[in-house]
Amino acid sequence: GHVERQVLVEDYEIGKVVAFEQKPQNLKEIYTADGRKIFSRGGVETAIPLKRYGPGRLRSSFEDHIKDLQSKASAEQNAANEGKSSKRQAEIQLGHLQSELTSVKRRCENVGRSLSYKKLALEEAMHQQAAENSSIPSSSFEALDVDITELRKKLEEEQVLLKALRQRKDEASGKAKDLKVKVDKLHDAAKEELDAMEKAEIQCRKMENELNSAEQGKAHYEILMGNNVLPAIKKAEEEYQNLTKEREENAKKASIICPENAVNDCDSLGDSVMKTPAQISTELEELNWKVEHECRRHVVIILLHVIMHSEPVADLRMLYEKKERKIKKRQQAYKALREKLVACQKALKIRRIKFETNANRLKQQLSWKFNDHLRKKGISGHIKVNYDEKTLSIEVQMPQDASNRAVQDTRGLSGGERSFSTLCFALALHEMTESPFRAMDEFDVFMDAVSRKISLDTLVNFAVAQGSQWLFITPHDTSMVKPEPKVRMLQMRPPRS
Repeated sequence: GHVERQVLVEDYEIGKVVAFEQKPQNLKEIYTADGRKIFSRGGVETAIPLKRYGPGRLRSSFEDHIKDLQSKASAEQNAANEGKSSKRQAEIQLGHLQSELTSVKRRCENVGRSLSYKKLALEEAMHQQAAENSSIPSSSFEALDVDITELRKKLEEEQVLLKALRQRKDEASGKAKDLKVKVDKLHDAAKEELDAMEKAEIQCRKMENELNSAEQGKAHYEILMGNNVLPAIKKAEEEYQNLTKEREENAKKASIICPENAVNDCDSLGDSVMKTPAQISTELEELNWKVEHECRRHVVIILLHVIMHSEPVADLRMLYEKKERKIKKRQQAYKALREKLVACQKALKIRRIKFETNANRLKQQLSWKFNDHLRKKGISGHIKVNYDEKTLSIEVQMPQDASNRAVQDTRGLSGGERSFSTLCFALALHEMTESPFRAMDEFDVFMDAVSRKISLDTLVNFAVAQGSQWLFITPHDTSMVKPEPKVRMLQMRPPRS
């Protein structure tokens, strides 16, 4: 490989100096850390990126890359925390500077007013001095000169103070601008957090919609109870009240024939004084005569009562007990239905939470397994599943793409790349489902030799690990497959010409 004529450099600038300016003897090629190849042939300077599907001479470690990214992520997080703290300090400092700026502005305004007043007073004094020069003696001129010098000194002091205040004002405005720039940067950093908050609000809205649907189901069951169960209960209660009124009326009518006091007196006969049999027989005859007399006297009333009230008291009591049992049965049915409704609502809520959790986990698992299969060829990608819109999108990042841009439409890939991506997607789905046997036909279409070998090795290892029966049908050569005790290859005869 002429390794003694090849040079490794850190970046393109160093490689350009070595290859095109220094030009050491017996130099063939120069490779940079980012995968570029630099060489000079016949006075032509060339620098091209390496395009390899497998690992070449230079391949960075993914673990080191992950560690670097994790360290960068932690550094960015620390920088964000420091930015937040510096934002708070900058806001506090900005408030102090703004208050100080307002005070400085007030002082500048006061000093400007006093300066203008003093200038006016000086001009008036100079006019008066010019008008009174002829009448004022030399001593008064000397006094006025002294006053003018003092006023000039005060004016210079005020001007110096004004300059100092203006300088402080400029410094404060510069600090305010710097703080404003920092606040804008922190605002941009906080915007990402606001986007995350908006996503959380969208999820809360989804949960509110699900809650509204559950409440609609609850209202539906309440309407069902109000239309079917509650009217029956109310009807049974009305029948119970009507039967109670009938019972009271029948009791009043029965008391006319046989008062309750007479029944109580009959119960207390055992406490009477012992009499002779003759006396008891005479009293019995007298009572029988009274009974016959009363029967004859009240026979008409009894007949009328029987005609008007054909149902006896026992039948009314039985009817009352039957209606009461019916009311209790309806109340128990209502209570059981209510308990079932509450249990169904709780179960629906728990199942919905579990369903969403399982759906998110299955989505992540599908994306991870898809990326894991793509990594065998040095490709990365992930799958986005949207359950609300019922869509599935695949993004693939090719290693030779210098723009580091993910391909969202598989039609932008070549035929072999599209076939390998489809194969990885199918394997990710197979790994998440169970089946006694599976079949794949012409899975390696449009693939080159390297991609076909990687695909066959991946499929055979996956099938052996799964332990299920797989059928692979391909028109290409399968001699590159490693022999396994569980792998059997059958080749059909070529078609006749």
